[in-house]
This record gives sequence, structure tokens and C-alpha cells, in this order.
Amino acid sequence: MGIVDLLRSKIENKTNINESEPRISWVKLVPIKVSTFIWRANMGSIPSAIELSRRGMMLSSTYCSLCISGEESCDYLLIKCPYATEARNLIFQWCNINSPQLETVGDTIQFVVTWGWNVKKKEWLTAICYGLVLCLWKAGNDRIFKVVFSVSSRIVNNIKSP
Repeated sequence: MGIVDLLRSKIENKTNINESEPRISWVKLVPIKVSTFIWRANMGSIPSAIELSRRGMMLSSTYCSLCISGEESCDYLLIKCPYATEARNLIFQWCNINSPQLETVGDTIQFVVTWGWNVKKKEWLTAICYGLVLCLWKAGNDRIFKVVFSVSSRIVNNIKSP
């Protein structure tokens, strides 16, 4: 056993990897910035209103910046929000895929990892779904910081046309 193997085994033994968490698809088609965002969103470590409030930040509201009706957790903003659900349904309709019932970012990751048999189509679906999640995040931020509201069909059109 070489020194690299020894170090690797020590690191793997000390690293707590939660096997129940879905594995992120690190596809070359998806920019590292986007995959990293998905990874952080899956861990709940993006600065949603609920997370900021838990960290002691005083906010005027913890409601979702897109629909203004539910509490803005990471999963709510990116997956459960009616705005996000509508955009996702439009995307899956465009891809000619039955829209699955998703509750978390992890469900989205799991769906794209297990969907279909064609590797190229799976990579494209991964890129589309990850891009949609990032676009929803940006739309929420635009509403807060730029006071700009985009309808879900506009986000979908941005994804359809590169």
C-alpha cells in the first residue's frame, strides 16, 4: 500500500458521508458553479430567508420571494413553491417527460440520476433541471434586490433558448 492509498483510506475513514443523500451528477455539460450550487442547495446551505433568520439576521419577512405565501426554506423556494412547480411542469412538458412529484432538491437530484437509460439524454436533463433550479434562485434574488418579477414562462423560455 503506497502513501497515497494510505492517506486516501485515512480521509475516507474520517469523512462522514451520508449514504442516504442523493449523489450529485457532476456532468461536464453543467458548469461547476451550477453543480456546486445544487450541492449546496441539497445540503440546505444556501441563504434562504429561513436560514438567514436562524442565523440571527433580521428580515422583514421569511415568506417565499417568488410566491409570497410559504416560508422560504431552500426546498420551498426551489421545489415546492407554486411558481417553481409551474416552471418545472413546463420544462418537463417541453422535454416530453411526465412531471414527477418532487418535494426536495434531493428528490430532483435523485430523479435526474435515475431517469432513463440514454446517457446523453440523462446529461441534458441534468443540465436542464440544474439550470432551472439556479434560474429560480436568481429570480427570487431579482425580486428581492432588483424589484423585478419574472413569470415562470419567462424562466422556461430562457432555458429553452441558450
